[in-house]
Amino acid sequence: MIGALLAASGQAQSTTDTIYHLHGAVVNGATGRPIGRALVVSADRRLATMTNSEGQFTLDVSVPAAQAAAQTGTSQPTTSGGPGGITLYGSTSGTLGSSVVLMAQRPGFLRSRGGVNVALDSTASTRNVVLRLMPSASIRGSVSVSGAESFRGLRVQLLRYSAQDGRPGWQFAGAHPVAEDGTFHFIDLQPGDYTLATSEWSPGGFNSSAAVTQQYSPVFLGGTATLDVATKLHLVAGQSVPANLHLRAVPYYSISIPVQGLPPNANANVTVASGVGVPLYQLGWNARNSAVEGALPDGNYTISITEFAAQRSAAQVPLHVAGAPVVHAPVGLTPLQSIQVLVRDERTNVGSNGSATVTSIARDSTPGATPGFFLSARNEEPMMGSMATMENTPEGPMLRNVVPGRYYLQGAEMGQGYIASLTCDGVDLLTNALVVNDSGHTAPIQVTLRDDAGTVSGTVDLNTAGVQAARIFILPTDGSGHVVYGFAAGTGRFEVSNVPPGSYRVLAVPADRPDTLPYRDPQAMRPFASRGGAVTVMAGQTAQVQAELVGADGTDLP
Repeated sequence: MIGALLAASGQAQSTTDTIYHLHGAVVNGATGRPIGRALVVSADRRLATMTNSEGQFTLDVSVPAAQAAAQTGTSQPTTSGGPGGITLYGSTSGTLGSSVVLMAQRPGFLRSRGGVNVALDSTASTRNVVLRLMPSASIRGSVSVSGAESFRGLRVQLLRYSAQDGRPGWQFAGAHPVAEDGTFHFIDLQPGDYTLATSEWSPGGFNSSAAVTQQYSPVFLGGTATLDVATKLHLVAGQSVPANLHLRAVPYYSISIPVQGLPPNANANVTVASGVGVPLYQLGWNARNSAVEGALPDGNYTISITEFAAQRSAAQVPLHVAGAPVVHAPVGLTPLQSIQVLVRDERTNVGSNGSATVTSIARDSTPGATPGFFLSARNEEPMMGSMATMENTPEGPMLRNVVPGRYYLQGAEMGQGYIASLTCDGVDLLTNALVVNDSGHTAPIQVTLRDDAGTVSGTVDLNTAGVQAARIFILPTDGSGHVVYGFAAGTGRFEVSNVPPGSYRVLAVPADRPDTLPYRDPQAMRPFASRGGAVTVMAGQTAQVQAELVGADGTDLP
């Protein structure tokens, strides 16, 4: 395959072709030193070359004159590698005659999101393109177990402190099986805070018939059974940190929770809530006995039982284990909730792509009509497996199959307009959680749609910090809860439409770290209170702003 590409690069070129001589370097984003033998590729993966030992590269892009004039990107240009480089042949489909986005990668360095946008114009051959790669961090460790002859089946789970939908917390970041010699290795890690936890482990297999067994319960780094006091690891770019875990066997006691009212051999999903985003403990479902069965060590637990097929029902069972097997009293499942979504349409210029036929806030959208937006609800407890989504039903839009819990709602417009308000029983769901209890009834969710949005246009300085692309966060300062996102690369210019009227400040975060800004947590955002460009958005107007880049050095973000 490579040979065919090399041969193709030697084909004769038309005298009318325009040749752009691109050149530049790949450097270490932490030290500024050149990176040799790095791969430089176009964003569409059709152009590529390698850097030489000094980190330099050249790339000749030949564009037929007709192609350059039409800017259609349909032909296949010739590309020539630089000193010590490799010559390949390909096409920058959809970009020739305008620009090409270049990216770099090399083992031991993080893959960047975005790239450097190189304009194919009169300045292309004189511009020095600098691609920066940040060295990745790693965690290398070992597990010790007294008397263990094999570590088969044991896994180490990685947790990272990051923000999901702007709310900071510990998130699952990967798992790695323990090698036969007891070692493990997590590589290609972003800067940030991490910790580790082992999985449950029974070297000889679980004995389901025994009332009491000895098993290895999950252990966090530092030898603790809980996350809050676990040892945390703060990693910086390029750092490799050791971490060792020691397991000890503890008594496990048999658990049985009969479930009544289900048809014979019905299946159910069983989850043991952990509160930390990773599965620490597991129980199983015995369809023949219609019961939750397994074993747990001493402690307090919440068991979630969900049956989707026959009755669409669920229950959450608190469980206390204290030195003895537990046979729980039979529990019944209650039907999963469907929450009505009521819409007030205050849009004044609705086109055919965004219509939401609604006559009053006292009723749903017209049965079967597309409501012009989409809602999803994420359970605050990550291991409860609940992501409820909106469905269009004959009775109107509904959030279906909702189990009890606390949910954060996200809305997405499908066409013209934006979600101006989102409430339930007087609670603002743009800033607060939706609480669904086990009573079987939740008040309707009320949505107001408007189309009086404005636009935010501006720039962010990416070059000073050596950032190739950034995610733009337009954050409200008036308590409205309207967070709007954008993207900037190359020159750092951005334009974000459909921004609700109001007051905002605009921050930018490197595109390879978009999950680190805790914008939904007022306390966590205090260090950023005076940062970011301030802007006021008016209906139908375009507001200009200079965004501020944060987190480029990995030190001022969690």
